[in-house]
Amino acid sequence: YIQNAQADAGSSAALYQAALEGIANFFLDRGYKVVIGLSCFNPNTTTANYNLLATGRLAAIAALRAGANGARVFAGANLYDELGSSGVMGLGGAYLQSDNIHLNGAGVLAAVPSISSSILTALRT
Repeated sequence: YIQNAQADAGSSAALYQAALEGIANFFLDRGYKVVIGLSCFNPNTTTANYNLLATGRLAAIAALRAGANGARVFAGANLYDELGSSGVMGLGGAYLQSDNIHLNGAGVLAAVPSISSSILTALRT
């Protein structure tokens, strides 16, 4: 399950896509399934940087699914959309640590069913 982004804010969509594909192919070449999500950042603000990462993520998923190992590639949760920019954390930070950036894991899985469902889908396939 590849779920990152905070350290990548500022990257172009193409560079982020290439990085995700490289990481994913490392695991796909070894027979693993890969789920690609997106982390959250600054839950009260939609940023242009995160929009670029979201674009790169979708492009990486599409390119990987079109490849030889595409049946083992799954879209994970986009926490930027589901928790951060407009979701439950944007409404008051219930699932953030005291730094108001990093997730406090308690309750997040229940709050965002797509996290659990994307993992279960990958496991069942």
